[in-house]
Amino acid sequence: MPSPVLYGKSAFDSTTESIFTFNWNGAQSVKNRLVVKNNITNETVYDQVQTTFQLKHTLPANALINGVTYNAVIYSIDINNIQSSISNTIVFKCLSTPSWEFSNLVENQIIHNSSYELQLTYSQTEEELLNFYQLFLYDSTHSLIFQSGLIYDTTSLSYTLSGLNDNAQYYIRATSKTLNGMDLDTGYIKVSVEYISPSIFSLVIPENMKFDGCIKISSNIIDIEGVSNPATLNYINDTMVDLSVAGSYVQFDNQFEITDDFVIQINGMGFKDYSTILELSNGTYKIELSYAKGIFTGQSGEKVYCVLKVYNSLTNYYLTSNLIDVPLDTDRIHIWLRRVSSLYDLIIVNKSV
Repeated sequence: MPSPVLYGKSAFDSTTESIFTFNWNGAQSVKNRLVVKNNITNETVYDQVQTTFQLKHTLPANALINGVTYNAVIYSIDINNIQSSISNTIVFKCLSTPSWEFSNLVENQIIHNSSYELQLTYSQTEEELLNFYQLFLYDSTHSLIFQSGLIYDTTSLSYTLSGLNDNAQYYIRATSKTLNGMDLDTGYIKVSVEYISPSIFSLVIPENMKFDGCIKISSNIIDIEGVSNPATLNYINDTMVDLSVAGSYVQFDNQFEITDDFVIQINGMGFKDYSTILELSNGTYKIELSYAKGIFTGQSGEKVYCVLKVYNSLTNYYLTSNLIDVPLDTDRIHIWLRRVSSLYDLIIVNKSV
């Protein structure tokens, strides 16, 4: 008589029903018998037969106790009421459902900046540890814009999202998994972004020069002048510069310096394939951002993406962005480049779609 194969089971909350699935290659299974024992005492705590053609057994809610480790086996029973040999044994835990949520983000919250530091909280009655978590950013249609990697440092549950556009709506979501395999999800939290534009009066400092009979006005505003080729530029709708001619550029190299982490947003349209669209340099090392196109395995047709080339004193490396469908020349393309502790993130989005 063959034996069924009982599939492994992640931890689950005993106050909810849970399904045990198995594989069976013998005669038609019309019933199955699940036996669950306390893994420490080996006392049988559940032994029931369920009639079903499906290769699963539904354990009812409250049949077990949270905080306890169990082992389980299963038997297949055919139409002649003949019970199979015993299956393999699996070990699992029952644990209370953890709390997993944002502590500084609520539905319909308004964010007043292009970046926001998200704070998450996690707690679990039996002190189950968190294994990793991940952040996701979606646009107003629930299309994925960005997802972080798996974050295994769970000592500080915080993550800074960058590249948020003014007057835009997003959904933010965080998922996680515990050490014993419990999957957690905050769900989709809808937020809106409205930048705060500082008043011009907050950028100047008046000082009464009473002995001179005048007022001194100081300002922290710096006028940064760039150079371009051609010298006279063609502006599009007063929002963009036409750099479509080969060799054209805009360059800022006077009174402009980036010395720390940063986020750069580039808005444009009609980018030329395999062209460099941004270069940052300190005279010795530099980074280059280029626009590329290619056909990838598993993708239908060509896709567009960005490539970041980083040159420094340690090593040179490439970073590629996500893939998007080839845009029209009139589509508005947004590109976000972020550096945090010398590590870079790169995202490209077609905002016209």
